[in-house]
Amino acid sequence: MIDVLIIGGGAAGMMAALHAKQAGAGHVTLLERNNRLGLKIGITGKGRCNLTNDCTVQELVENVPVNGRFLYSAFSQMDSQKTMALFDQLGLRLKTERGRRVFPLSDRATELVLTLRAAAEKAGVQVRTESRVQSLLVTVKGEFTVSGQGFSLSARNVIIATGGLSYPVTGSTGDGYRLAQSLGHNLVKTRPALVPLESPEPWVRELQGLSLKNVTLTSPAGCELGEMLFTHYGVSGPLVLTASGHIVDLLPRGPVVLTIDLKPGLSEEQLDARLLRDFAEVPRRHFANSLDKLLPGRLITAVVAL
Repeated sequence: MIDVLIIGGGAAGMMAALHAKQAGAGHVTLLERNNRLGLKIGITGKGRCNLTNDCTVQELVENVPVNGRFLYSAFSQMDSQKTMALFDQLGLRLKTERGRRVFPLSDRATELVLTLRAAAEKAGVQVRTESRVQSLLVTVKGEFTVSGQGFSLSARNVIIATGGLSYPVTGSTGDGYRLAQSLGHNLVKTRPALVPLESPEPWVRELQGLSLKNVTLTSPAGCELGEMLFTHYGVSGPLVLTASGHIVDLLPRGPVVLTIDLKPGLSEEQLDARLLRDFAEVPRRHFANSLDKLLPGRLITAVVAL
């Protein structure tokens, strides 16, 4: 009989398994449907994994785009300082970058995955990959039967940590919702959040791969300073992902307008003076050729056309 069985071997699943052992659970088993743990962690933060931000619980809650108060209790139990201390204890060296973002010192998200897995296994957690759970039943004794292709396990306690619907190619296909619903839980309708946005503007797609830093993005969600990225279908990056949680509710009503301020530190008067100064330095050149000090090269053609 398994004391604690965790379904899902991502960040939440590995942390749950580790803490279950530390709390005194006897037999702890972690089931992962993929052939390795932490696929989603491995691709976060462009493969670097921004694992926390060095700030207070209140700041963490305020920066969650939707319903941050729901996480207040969890953050209070495991805030940024405790998170960093845990990874330091596990031997993962960290660094803090601009915006108080915390990354592995190696800039490799896979190192974080390996650290969590090694810690869980060292604590005595049994890890089973390629074990997709297909059914979860409650027995008359109040215990659980967890079954999948080629296995059936009995457990006193089950933790569902399957990752929602957020990234199907990493295994987050909504299995957890189906399993929870089979036990009688009511579900809140899922919706996209922290997602890139599509744009019908042809010039946006032509800028695919261009990254902008220290710009402001204004949307119905508000105005934020930070980084964004042009893609082959629209825009992405931290600013866009943060705004998307609010924008998704507005899309059924029609297109949503986003405005980018490329020089938020300059007033209109200061920008006008800057342009005139740049033009005066090369008076015989076409004005488009005078913008290379002000804008990224790939952006000049689009700005001139607009």
